[in-house]
Amino acid sequence: METEIFPDMARLLNGRFDERHESTFGERLAISIEAGANITGFSCVANGRNNRVQIGQHCAVDNLSIHIDGDDNTISVQSDSKVSDTRVRIHYEESYGNFRGNRNEVGISSRSSLAGVEVEIVGSDNRLAVGENVYILHGAFIQFRGYGCLIDIGRNTSIQSATLKAHELRSRLIIGEDCMVAHNVVISTSDDHPILEGTDYRRHNPAEDIIIGRHVWIGEDARLLKGTEIGSDCVVGAGAFLHTAVHKKDGELITHAIIIGSHPDDIKLTGIYWNRDMVYDAVEFSDEVDELLRDPYAQSWFHRGHIWLHQGMAYAEKSQWREAQNILEKAANAYRQALLYKPDYLWAYSSLGNAYRNLAKTVMTPAKGKKTLAKARFYLEQAIECYDQALIYNPSHSDSQQNRQTALAALEDL
Repeated sequence: METEIFPDMARLLNGRFDERHESTFGERLAISIEAGANITGFSCVANGRNNRVQIGQHCAVDNLSIHIDGDDNTISVQSDSKVSDTRVRIHYEESYGNFRGNRNEVGISSRSSLAGVEVEIVGSDNRLAVGENVYILHGAFIQFRGYGCLIDIGRNTSIQSATLKAHELRSRLIIGEDCMVAHNVVISTSDDHPILEGTDYRRHNPAEDIIIGRHVWIGEDARLLKGTEIGSDCVVGAGAFLHTAVHKKDGELITHAIIIGSHPDDIKLTGIYWNRDMVYDAVEFSDEVDELLRDPYAQSWFHRGHIWLHQGMAYAEKSQWREAQNILEKAANAYRQALLYKPDYLWAYSSLGNAYRNLAKTVMTPAKGKKTLAKARFYLEQAIECYDQALIYNPSHSDSQQNRQTALAALEDL
């Protein structure tokens, strides 16, 4: 079947779509664009049958190039995502013969952003799953060469000019939520070339899965090879080389550690927690603190509050109410310190309201006695007061508006 650049694709190259739009090009390709999408530069070459491209509501697409050689492939960009200077290729390798790429899926979840990214798929039944609010930027390269492989990138993860490769048969590359992958990192489930042994040429080095836990920071120039497994809340040092699961000497998978390799001796520091935002060793508020330090100290207490807020919410999800309450109290105190340093700190008021609202949940869920009802009422009233204060500084602050309504509804239910 001859490859064709569809002549009426020019309709899609520029413009904002106020209504849902669908185009079908014979049996080869169906394109759907939801209302509110804004497209400036979109080209597609299709050679096959039953291929689908879907652009969600309010997406911004600027220079997206798609080339498909195969059948039943799907490329989906969900609502409020941004894609620019990105190329997606699903094709066959001419040197292999007449094999094509079939039943592959590329899924970009809502509020994600791809800029300067190349996605190449050679093979069939492969899947790229990009979670919500993921950023993949600056020349990142994502490659599949195989069958039934998966690359799954958890929500809130950011990737800078890294190379991700899932090759061979059913290999998986899993990156957890809220990870950070720096420049020039290479993560590959395969050695790319087979090593054979024995007279029957048994495979010596088949592909192996790579599993990266939640909230892992991978430093520049790190190399993560097949078989790597990293526990949550770790920092992988710049230039690190990993090729197996990283265990402590007792055999348990390491978490909350700085690591530079796969051997237990490569674990350099344990009991750590890293943060995307700058956190200084801020002191509690004092009128004697230098004026120069007040803004950075306010920011630092705010970011500490966020760490404790999310930790407290995680304990609550596990029904560990006492632990959740203790951590959420620390979060509330951190936000209060931030406000002492910067009394007009809008985000600190809003986040303090969130801490109080979650504290109300922790005292209400285990038991509903008179004392707990009174305490929950106090926390909810404090939360509403914080949201009101935030709205004084910005009446259109949507998070404070929505969370205030949630707190009011909860107070009415008591």
